[in-house]
Amino acid sequence: MKKLTIILLTCLLALDYSGQVVFAQGYQQTPVTVSKEKVRLNGKVYYSHVVLEKQTLFSVAKAYGVTMQDIVKANPALDLANNGLKKNQIVLIPAELVNTASHPEEMKEEATDDRVPSPIKVREEAPAGEETANPAIPEKKGNKDYFIHIVKWYEDLSDIAKKYGMSEETIMRYNGMKSSKVKKKMRLKIPYRPDETVDTKDSEAEAAVPDQAAVPAAPATDTLEVAQQEADSVEVDERDIPWYKTIFTGKKDVKISLLFPLNADKAVNENFADFYAGALLAARDLGSKDGINLDINVYDVASGNIPLTKENFEGSDLVIGPVSRKDITAALDVCPRNKYLISPLDPGVSALAATTPNLIQAPTPAAFQYKDVVNWVREDKGEADRVLLIYEKDAKESTAAASMLAALDSSRIEYKTLSYGILEGRNIDRSMAELLSKEAPNRIILASESEAFVGDVVRNLNLLIHGKYAITLYSPSKIRNFETIDVESLHNVNLHVSTTYFIDYDDARVRSFLLAYRALYKTEPSQFAFQGYDVMDYFTRMYSKYGRNWYKMASRGRTAGLQADYRFIEYKGGGFTNGAVRRVTYDPGYTITLVKNYKD
Repeated sequence: MKKLTIILLTCLLALDYSGQVVFAQGYQQTPVTVSKEKVRLNGKVYYSHVVLEKQTLFSVAKAYGVTMQDIVKANPALDLANNGLKKNQIVLIPAELVNTASHPEEMKEEATDDRVPSPIKVREEAPAGEETANPAIPEKKGNKDYFIHIVKWYEDLSDIAKKYGMSEETIMRYNGMKSSKVKKKMRLKIPYRPDETVDTKDSEAEAAVPDQAAVPAAPATDTLEVAQQEADSVEVDERDIPWYKTIFTGKKDVKISLLFPLNADKAVNENFADFYAGALLAARDLGSKDGINLDINVYDVASGNIPLTKENFEGSDLVIGPVSRKDITAALDVCPRNKYLISPLDPGVSALAATTPNLIQAPTPAAFQYKDVVNWVREDKGEADRVLLIYEKDAKESTAAASMLAALDSSRIEYKTLSYGILEGRNIDRSMAELLSKEAPNRIILASESEAFVGDVVRNLNLLIHGKYAITLYSPSKIRNFETIDVESLHNVNLHVSTTYFIDYDDARVRSFLLAYRALYKTEPSQFAFQGYDVMDYFTRMYSKYGRNWYKMASRGRTAGLQADYRFIEYKGGGFTNGAVRRVTYDPGYTITLVKNYKD
């Protein structure tokens, strides 16, 4: 999937897809109104134009004051030769090429589209031709030695300093600022002569006051929020504060930095694009249903470089990504100790989280599946039940076998073991039968991730079932992905699976997600799309509810997502990892059921 797809996904959230796709070329052209929506990709700003019925490439280009070649170059996925422009199609117009003088009303700064309110803001730089292109200081009026600059949502202190041709330190000194962090609608004094000084007490008060005309005074009941804002300005490692002494203050505005390799190879990038699409859908739902406003900054880390500075990390409420262990390690070198990094996809990063205090591992590592399999057997086991552990010969030291053996030994369950090689499988059912009971249920734990070996075990267990043995097979999740195993055989052995991911299509939330995703993206969501939705939804809700101390509550309850659950465990001397798994049963009636409300 090309880079263009990523930015299209952002735009799709603001669209209504109730209409049918039709050819945009026609005999009677529809007038083109210049869009007020802007998006940013890899540092470049584009106008996002929604094609209406009968609009043509020529009419769009003419309205924006660019050439047709400019639009084609910015939108390499356009299939003009076969289909022309389509209704509801997104066309990106390079903002730096747009003739803003021809459309003064449409190009007003910070204008928004009234058709569909959107809670998502994708950070963008001010396009060329707007006020940032001219750093000249305004003409002095009156006796004051400074004028007031009201911080806009896309600005940081570096942007403002460049705009007026002075250093960040000068602005900080004039405003009595101890940190370079600025907030939307913050009022900053900008000196006409940078070499002069002003009363910093005056400046401090001025800088702290937002635009009174735009923001009403906070009521007295907001004292907790004020306390949280004051605490945000102090660099304190939250891990040194006992959780019971912490004031939990939620926030309705959450700023998220998303670090993803957007320019990776095609096969891998499609997965990341799906994750991003799911995350954006979650962001939309959080805004429309819960009133949570998200400011999402997307950074491309495909080159291996981390484009965020320490200040960028500090200015983010949540940092999701990068994906690979290598990129996460590089990001941790820049990330301050009191700011958490959330690993969204790779379960193998849990080893790094075990030794890194500010790393949070979102996917559940496989080790928790092995442990849960044993816990499940212990909970189900009757006094007379037989327990048999089966693993591949000479594979006792494999991760699955070693983990199962260790968990069984610590559980004090009485069990027997059977190991054999794949070439011995022809008559192994007799050896199995000798270890099982015909009078009592037999609970079989399968500790292998080899498709050939697992398939052979399942085949032999099916033979024993025909011999009137009552069998229940327990296994980690990989068995569900083996294509050479007939699913009917899994139902016959009453398979019980401990898994990290499982989508319950009877869940009303899942059905709602499917309908919304299909309507927005005109395709089916992959597992990565579900994961993107779950990660964005869970962490944003936790931060919105508890503020920056959310992680202190992450281990105090289980939260169910669309395809994964979350219950975090803190490593001693390290960060956090997700310890939640889902239990799924394949019963003889050929239904697959998510087991709910069980104890972890």
